Amino acid sequence: MQYWVDGYNLLFRLDPALLQPTCSRRPLEAKRRSIIQQLSEVTELLGLRVILVFDGAEENIPYATRHFQDGLEIVYTIKNQTADLYLLDIATRNKKSPLTIVTSDRALAKQCRHVGAKTLELESFLIVLNQKLKAQSVRSHKKKDTRTTSRDFNRYLAIFEERLFGKSHESD
Repeated sequence: MQYWVDGYNLLFRLDPALLQPTCSRRPLEAKRRSIIQQLSEVTELLGLRVILVFDGAEENIPYATRHFQDGLEIVYTIKNQTADLYLLDIATRNKKSPLTIVTSDRALAKQCRHVGAKTLELESFLIVLNQKLKAQSVRSHKKKDTRTTSRDFNRYLAIFEERLFGKSHESD
């Protein structure tokens, strides 16, 4: 399953103050880097395929740029293409592949569903990630330490020798 996430939609949902006209670009960029870092750690840990899509700002690049950070793929669209249009295009071109568009933009979600894509609201996506993290934590705590200590080794060796040589070997 691939999760295609509306990047700025996620960012603004997590920190609505970034939408204020008085907010400078610096906090926005710092928050974006922070979200990318956190999401990359989670996707790497869980082994999820997540693609985070942001509106591009580079004027001289005629194509979307992609790069990876751990388990996370980050896409910046071309200058005049919104992430919404990019995500809708992905949903349209990949009708048969198992992908989910993650956004709380109702209009975008409706358009994606109209072309046959699955959609998930951001809040639901975050809940899914949290549940998977909890399940991962429970599984890792349940794993028994299978390393053999020297004490265990000596005990196993004594049992083996006893069975191999019989109890009379100890008295020899």
